[in-house]
Amino acid sequence: MNWPGIPALTRLGATLRQALRGSVLSRPIGRVPDSEIDRALRNLGQTRVDLFTPAGAGAKHRIRMARMMVAHRIDVRRAVSSYWPWLKAADNYCRYCPSPARCQRWLDGDLRRAALEAFCPNARLFSELAAGQRECRAT
Repeated sequence: MNWPGIPALTRLGATLRQALRGSVLSRPIGRVPDSEIDRALRNLGQTRVDLFTPAGAGAKHRIRMARMMVAHRIDVRRAVSSYWPWLKAADNYCRYCPSPARCQRWLDGDLRRAALEAFCPNARLFSELAAGQRECRAT
């Protein structure tokens, strides 16, 4: 099962990656100072939230991360405002993940029955963000 809009997102991502080439946003942001990230985002007319949305992510690993957040029904705006340092670290883990193909298959629905924790270094973070946001909605 393909996620709706994949071809359009793929084209948009390619265009964004071209614009980001050489930018701090084209590589993992875990160790990049926030001021550099914010400056690069301002130059593109984007915000930190855009980094973790499928259309604005740019880098391939970040697109997978954004799709994972969608799959977990995580409110990206709330996650970025409350968990920015953790998302930056997760960005590094995702970029250097040893299982990007397995992640892609999970996102495409081929492995949904497989335990995400078996291969995703950020599975616990996604689960905790989703659970925390469900609790907030319930109260």
